[in-house]
Parts: sequence; C-alpha cells; structure tokens
Amino acid sequence: MQDQAGYDYMVYGTRWGLSVPFAQLLRIDQRWLIAEQGLVLAAGLISLALIVYAFSTLMGNRPFLRIILSLGSMSSAGFLIQVFNGGMAQAWALPGLALLSFVFVMAIVLHSRNQSSKELTWTLIALAGFGWLGNAVSYIDSSMTMAVVFFLSAVILYFLVGKSSALQAMKVVTVGGVIAAISVAPYAYAAIHTMPIRLTLAAGTGIEFNNWPLPSEILGIFDVWTQDPGTPRDSLFLLLGGILSLALFVFIIRGLNSKNPTDKALSALGLAIFVVGGAIALWASQTGIKSNYSFVKVSTYMTPMLILIISEKFAIKSGSNGNPGAIGNDSTQLLLGMTS
Repeated sequence: MQDQAGYDYMVYGTRWGLSVPFAQLLRIDQRWLIAEQGLVLAAGLISLALIVYAFSTLMGNRPFLRIILSLGSMSSAGFLIQVFNGGMAQAWALPGLALLSFVFVMAIVLHSRNQSSKELTWTLIALAGFGWLGNAVSYIDSSMTMAVVFFLSAVILYFLVGKSSALQAMKVVTVGGVIAAISVAPYAYAAIHTMPIRLTLAAGTGIEFNNWPLPSEILGIFDVWTQDPGTPRDSLFLLLGGILSLALFVFIIRGLNSKNPTDKALSALGLAIFVVGGAIALWASQTGIKSNYSFVKVSTYMTPMLILIISEKFAIKSGSNGNPGAIGNDSTQLLLGMTS
C-alpha cells in the first residue's frame, strides 16, 4: 500500500488533483482548492462533450441530436460520484478515456464500412496513443480497466461479428498503447511495478454505494447516488429504471441480426458492454468484500463508449448514418472532425 501511495503521489502528481506548484499556492490560501477542482472537473466534462460531438459529426447525426448526446455525456452521475473515490485524477483522465472509447468504436465502424485504409488505421493508432497517454498518466487504474474491457469486447466481437473486425479494433488500441508506453517508459515501469498490489486492491477499496445502479441510473436518468446508507430503494424508481434499462438493452442488441454491417457490429459491441458489466457485478458480489465499488467504477468507464454506440445507432435508424465518403480514406478529415 505504501509503494502504491508513493507511486501515485511522486510519479503521478495529479493522482488527487494536487501538483507541487499548486500545493505551494494552497499554503497561501486553501480556498483555491475548490477553484482548482472546479476547473479540472469542468475541463474534463467539456472535453468529453467535445469528443462525443465530434464523433456524432463524423457519423452524420443531426445537430440537435449531437448537442443532446454531448450534454448527456457531461451529466454522467456515475462519473461525478466516482471523483469521490478516485480523486481528481478521474477528471484529469477523462479526455483520454473518451478518446480511447472514440477510437475503439470508430475502428469497428470504419471496418464495417470497408474503410479501414492504411492511412486511417495509423491515424486511429496515433489517436489511441494520445488517449492512452492522457488516461494512464493521470490515472493508471482507468487504463487497466479499459484494457480489460477492450479485450473482452473484442472476444465477443470475434464470435458475433467476425475475426477481422475484432482484430482491427484490438490492433488499433494495442499498437497505440505500446507506442504510448514506450514514449513514457518511467511511467510504464512504475505501473508494471505496482500492478500486483493494484490487482489485489481492485476488489473494492473505495466508497460503497447504497444501491447497485441499473444501466439507466449509471447514465444519470434517476438518482440513486445521494440516498443515505441503508435507505430502501424507491419501488417506483426501481420499476421505471428497470423498464428504461430493458428498453435501452433491447434498442442496442436488436441490430444483431441486421443486414447493415455497421448496425450489427455496434449491437455486438453494445452487448459486450452489458456482458462485461454483468460479469463485473457477479464477480464483485461474490468477493469477500461484496462491494459494488468495482461495478460502478467499470460501468462508469464504459459509459462514453455506450453513448457513442447510442449516437451511431440513432443515426442509422434515422437514415442519416453519413455518406461513406464523408469520412473517406483521408485521415486528415478524421483529424479535422476530432478537433471540430
């Protein structure tokens, strides 16, 4: 535990949102602490919203829907609560988390449209590298979680969609990750050195929530986060949350038999997210601690990817899933879309 703490504070200065220069500023006036945390939270949430908006632009979604999806991504109740568990590093790492989600989903979409050119593949690899850097250097636990999520999702894609789609998505995030690890070798070494204790503590060392949230509640539709410990769950909210969660699940997986390859691939990825979340919930409930901390944590990290899937599926259903030439084989257009 001492090794991990030393690693987090000395190597990852942003683990709790506290850098050395800012620590000196707090010696003068500790009220600056709230201001700094507010700025980091705002920057992280705005970055997530911009990435979701850029993805929606590339997918051909209508302007109003782009705004709704962006605002929805910013209102993730799970993420806001998760800050209390992981410190401000959660907010620092958010742009990287969103970018990794973008790259993984985009790799699957482009492959389903037969647009996985060499130039676009290397563009996605470069973006994945930046995503890993932004995520891991701020909060390595998040990167460890996403690596497992990507691997398990690729396995499910392998069986439901095909070998080539799964390998393409994994190639992009894996090669990008290797490049990122080499470019920050000291951080990579420190992460490997503390891996055993992190895996040991992953069962549930954070704050346990009063209820196990449903998918709709992870998305922030109903509040289950601010109830006092031991307070019974409202039966009406449980019923409504269950109905909305079931509707969301049906909406996502109904494309598994679709003739549209993009719709089918996204449905398979959405199913993978639900399967991974369910597996984590089962595992967490069977550990000695029996804490829902790990389930909420992993579900929160998968939320941006789920929102991107919903975004593209809405575009497909509305018949505005973009012109295949809108993305084309020009990686410059993809980069421009990302920065729009």
